[in-house]
Amino acid sequence: MNYIKEINAFYDWLETNSISDSCIVLWHALMHICNKAGWVTEFAVAISTLETKTGLKKDAIIRARQRLQQSGRIIFKSRSGQQSALYIIIPFEINCVVLNDTNYDTNCNANRAQSATQTTTQTASIIKLNDIITTPTIPACEEFNIFKFIERELGYPLSSTQMDMIMKWQGNNSDELIKCAVAEALAQNVRTFAYIDKIILSWETSGIKTIQQVSAAKEEFQKRREKSRDKKGRRGQIAEPKKEEKGKYNWLYENLK
Repeated sequence: MNYIKEINAFYDWLETNSISDSCIVLWHALMHICNKAGWVTEFAVAISTLETKTGLKKDAIIRARQRLQQSGRIIFKSRSGQQSALYIIIPFEINCVVLNDTNYDTNCNANRAQSATQTTTQTASIIKLNDIITTPTIPACEEFNIFKFIERELGYPLSSTQMDMIMKWQGNNSDELIKCAVAEALAQNVRTFAYIDKIILSWETSGIKTIQQVSAAKEEFQKRREKSRDKKGRRGQIAEPKKEEKGKYNWLYENLK
């Protein structure tokens, strides 16, 4: 990757693509980090590092990186626990970007047009930047794009407010955990963001950061519930299970009351 060419191409791209100042600052910071890392395809960087290099707050960085990804300039993937997010800078001089759902591999094939018969007496021609640069089109991979995943599962398009809420969730949770919260809501036949937000908040309060921890919490609750039923059975106090009210927050049922 040629640093100077990429910067020049970026500013030519800005002439026809509108993004915020925060996005521009973040793009430069990520380019700087990628350059120092030796132009690796994929690199990890902490939010705190980006805060120092950009002067932006955490929420602004989360919004800016999402906008850069939507614009096709970067790819990022949040990770669980205390792990930093992974980033990929998408160069301008590439023809395609392919996302692998299972291992998050990105294969880029750089092709540069070159004349088969060049001579020293050829007249130099000026070619517009847009004629030699192909802006990559990122496939709409539903398993990778958390926004498309949630739209598909809930069955309606997301509003800007809902997208902001998802980006807030991403600040403290992995995409996999967010998907798990959506699945829990759907299991209760509820499709509201308020319900999903309460699930995620309860997990944050309980220190749950992974899908494995969610499963463990559910198994632990189930064991306590069965033990409680056994005690009531011995006393002849078995009652019909209480029907859950649709829309009522009840993740792990009375365990969270």
